[in-house]
Amino acid sequence: MLGAQWRAARIVLRWLRDRKSVMLGADMDYGMRNSTFVPFFGVQACTLTAVGRLAKTGHAQIMPLWAKCCRTIKATSCGYSSPGTTIRLATMPPTPAA
Repeated sequence: MLGAQWRAARIVLRWLRDRKSVMLGADMDYGMRNSTFVPFFGVQACTLTAVGRLAKTGHAQIMPLWAKCCRTIKATSCGYSSPGTTIRLATMPPTPAA
């Protein structure tokens, strides 16, 4: 697994060097070696350190992004409604480049 993570990091760094956009969903626990606990609304929460390290190494900006799932009702051709899901993305201004 470590080899696959290293290859993925090298690909991300290549994309950053080529000034391409990269989206990392940093919402998983990768253990103490690749994570740290920080205060989050008064509760210690695990977060990845790789995002900051990749941004610093790749001289990239970090643009915070969050997604919100919204339940919607879609009308069908026969008049019935079927539930659906819409995902709305929102961003904050980017941080300065490292």
